[in-house]
Amino acid sequence: MDECSNEKGVRIEFECLRDDVLLSDYDLWHYALNYWYLAETETNSESFEAELEKHGLSFCRERPLPNAKLHDKIKKSWEKIFDIDWFSSYVTY
Repeated sequence: MDECSNEKGVRIEFECLRDDVLLSDYDLWHYALNYWYLAETETNSESFEAELEKHGLSFCRERPLPNAKLHDKIKKSWEKIFDIDWFSSYVTY
């Protein structure tokens, strides 16, 4: 039995213009919330980790990264959150 099956929820329905809706992947939001790099592949993730290590940095210890280029790379990786069709077997289910 699902551990959440006894939890009550609320459903809200409303009408709005299509352009007023922001669609995103709920699970991928954890990357932005935790300041994680959203890699497309394991190789891409390892390459980014190596680049951080080369500069003596860790996005787990330093938020935001003092290196603007690497900080921007993390932020840019989050754009995938808003691409509903984006899929990577490395991160998405």
